[in-house]
Amino acid sequence: MAEDLRKHARRGRRSSYYNAEFVVALKHVERVEQTLKECRVPFGGVKRSPDLGLALIELPDDKEAADRIGRVLVQEKDESSRATTALDPDPSQPDLDRFMLGLRELFAVRSAGWAPTLGKNRLVGDVIGGVGKISHGGGDMPSATDTRFLERSKRDEADLGKGVRVGMLDTSISSHDWLAGGWVTPPGGVLPVREAQAVAAGHATFVAGLVLSQAPACVVDARSVLSDDFGQATSWDAANAIVQVGKTHPDVLNLSFACYTEDGQAPLALATAIDRLDSATVVVAAAGNHGDLTLGDEWDKDDRRKPAWPAALDGVVAVGAATRAGGLAPFTPPDAQWIDAMAPGEEVVSTFVTASVNVADDEDKAPNLQPFRGWASWSGTSFSAALVSGYIAARTVPGNVSARRAWVDILGEARRKPPEPPLVGLPWPVP
Repeated sequence: MAEDLRKHARRGRRSSYYNAEFVVALKHVERVEQTLKECRVPFGGVKRSPDLGLALIELPDDKEAADRIGRVLVQEKDESSRATTALDPDPSQPDLDRFMLGLRELFAVRSAGWAPTLGKNRLVGDVIGGVGKISHGGGDMPSATDTRFLERSKRDEADLGKGVRVGMLDTSISSHDWLAGGWVTPPGGVLPVREAQAVAAGHATFVAGLVLSQAPACVVDARSVLSDDFGQATSWDAANAIVQVGKTHPDVLNLSFACYTEDGQAPLALATAIDRLDSATVVVAAAGNHGDLTLGDEWDKDDRRKPAWPAALDGVVAVGAATRAGGLAPFTPPDAQWIDAMAPGEEVVSTFVTASVNVADDEDKAPNLQPFRGWASWSGTSFSAALVSGYIAARTVPGNVSARRAWVDILGEARRKPPEPPLVGLPWPVP
């Protein structure tokens, strides 16, 4: 079961991470440990992931760590070095940033400019921006609906996706009659039945329904990595889940979550995990729902089009959301050159939990429990990505047409019938 990260204090500008933990290339972890010991920087346990080729190191006190690295750097730098970051830090800079910049510069001073590969253990799927803007869910909270899909077995194209496996890393998935026979999950991946559920708890069920609405005969391999209460994970946990599901060689891997970085660069753990996947697997990811952030003291205009990871990685199909009228959904990042395709993402209908769900648009407000009976309408690029994953699965024929070939063909068709700007379009059937 995914960990509930809300028990940890938020850290960093714009709450980009929780714990003071950093990631280092596995081949360099001993050098980093030795350097920390020499600088008398306390550090906790070291987790090693041979599959990722990375290690995770915890800092009990990131302020103390940054200060100690800074003092050593002062002693060792010479006139030619430019190790000024740790000496005159930006007052708004988090202590973990000061520590990592100082550590990189210390290695550079000692090793003629070389430094080990380092990165933060970042936050995935956090609530960003204005009230109720869930990065993996979309603008508004879901609403209950009586609208539903036809039974998969009664569709004219009920065999679409036969023999195709779609990996899905998300929250726990709930048992649902319409989804029956369409998914598998490892032990612990099924959502416990409760009278009341959080909104995030229905996310995987909603995503799985959209995949199967396009490819009724495929099998969704659902893996729980995001917490059911808030839909969150660390980039370390998400990356390890990616490489684990990658070992099963899914045809398509759906990642309906997003991670953001202050400098707009890819998180080390997620980028490494995607790079470890078989090239035959087509990875589809949500482009994020930060296009309509409320500008102010915390957010500026550029934040609205920042890259969302892993969507913006090379080799990943980044999917934005279109409105019902075919325009750009307001929560989709505008002018984002890294988005590859658009698909419906506004008031999309899919499978959901059967429970009373707290749809309060602010976690600090009193609960607003609304009854759901297994179906909901929801908006977000998560759901656009799910439709694309399902569409690719529907066009894949094992042993004949690979998922990679199917995606190339889909893009070719879209280019021959280009949509109106700014959309990169796909010929979507209505479920």
